Amino acid sequence: MTKKGAESHHAIGARVREALGWSDLTALNAADVYVLSSFKERARGSAVAQLMGLDGQTLAWPLPSVDESGFTISLPSREEDYITRADKKTCPRVKEMIKAIEKAPGTVELHKKAESWLEENFFPRVRELAGLPMADTETVLDIIDYMDWARLNDMKLKFELTPEDLSYIRVADDVGFYEDFTAIPD
Repeated sequence: MTKKGAESHHAIGARVREALGWSDLTALNAADVYVLSSFKERARGSAVAQLMGLDGQTLAWPLPSVDESGFTISLPSREEDYITRADKKTCPRVKEMIKAIEKAPGTVELHKKAESWLEENFFPRVRELAGLPMADTETVLDIIDYMDWARLNDMKLKFELTPEDLSYIRVADDVGFYEDFTAIPD
């Protein structure tokens, strides 16, 4: 989730709040506002930003986590979130679509730009944390995936990740999510 994306969701929440004439959410019963997000970090951030706007709060950046936000957001597990998602088993055409997305000029360009930006801003820190100063891009991306997986599974790493590190990890993940879940093949 980018700051611009968070600002957009916050503005939507504020407009809904204004349109409904709500002065604050505390006057509502919790059952009156139901929010369902996917397990994806970007979707969770969207929900938090929109609820901050709906509640009349100033947008915080970086966004607080769902737990830190104080909002009740229903979050399905990864397994539940995939129930209605087409995959290679349920739809034979998915494999063709995945290949088309991977080769699409927009996807290729996105990966180049993101990897270049991450190389400049975050990959050196990952190499330092992992003790692998010569690690190539693919290896660094694998390390980032592992760090995020370990963090999400409450595993202790030999180093602490800063809020800035977590923002960079989200960017790396979001590039993959674009390819996996958003890009549309030509």
